[in-house]
Amino acid sequence: MAKESEKQRCVNMLADGISQKQISKTLGVSEQTICKWKKSPEFIDEYKLALWGKIRNAVPGAISTLIFLSTKAKNEATRLSAAKDLLDRLGFKPDENIKVNMEPVVIVNDLQE
Repeated sequence: MAKESEKQRCVNMLADGISQKQISKTLGVSEQTICKWKKSPEFIDEYKLALWGKIRNAVPGAISTLIFLSTKAKNEATRLSAAKDLLDRLGFKPDENIKVNMEPVVIVNDLQE
């Protein structure tokens, strides 16, 4: 039975984008063992947590990049796209539905022959 720390190291290495082959060599376990671990619900949960941690850590940098691009990018289209994306993510997304309130038009033939 593999040590729990090996499984956790495997989880972290996978979340870092390291190949299964390289993990196998580093941990000294077969790729088949890693495949078996990856099917375990506990392993899957730990992997998801590791990925969410990486995403959470990347958020401040991503926001800084959007702010920088929205104000400093040389290309106007890039500035606009970054500004729109930033506003969308802050909850200022425009309503997709267009509402038109208009009275019906009545056509009257007032020309006399």
